[in-house]
Amino acid sequence: MKNLIIILITFLGFTAQAQDTEMLCFINQYRAAHGKNPLVISDKLTVIATTCNENNSANDTLIHTKLGKTESTGEICTMSKSLPFTRDSKEAFVKFIKVNFNLVYAEPRTNEEVIKYAKLLSIYNFDQSPAHKKLLLSNVTNVGFNVICKNIVKGKAATKIIGGKTYTFKNLTESYKFDCFVTIDFN
Repeated sequence: MKNLIIILITFLGFTAQAQDTEMLCFINQYRAAHGKNPLVISDKLTVIATTCNENNSANDTLIHTKLGKTESTGEICTMSKSLPFTRDSKEAFVKFIKVNFNLVYAEPRTNEEVIKYAKLLSIYNFDQSPAHKKLLLSNVTNVGFNVICKNIVKGKAATKIIGGKTYTFKNLTESYKFDCFVTIDFN
């Protein structure tokens, strides 16, 4: 029995370390800013979110898990290719992270900083959609999620596609492009 307890404690320690504590903190800070209780990690929900997110990342798409017969009662997904870069979108994002996380935006200089802002951007994207925001702030207690940020490249993006139209920009400062996929499951 004693060995079983030691194995269980060790397993739980590894599980907790494997979780993205920064993202959990961001989710709970966002919920707290809106008067909601913090969520607790569920390993079962994390498996569902990870499976969905890995599929989305591998196929460069956004498809939700078929939630029937799973532990999840709701799921939200997003993908991003860069941080906001137009003046209006960047100002809105900067204001969002200040109001909800008490963070002051600074241009990222490392991949770790890019990933941090990409996580915050995913919550910002959810906030901008009434249906996603409602689920993120719903009266649930458990959460599982997965974040995949890859292909991070620093460079000058001379063209951007906005609303299906391609725009060419000159005299740009260096910025980061990336592929970031986030899936969050709740119950």
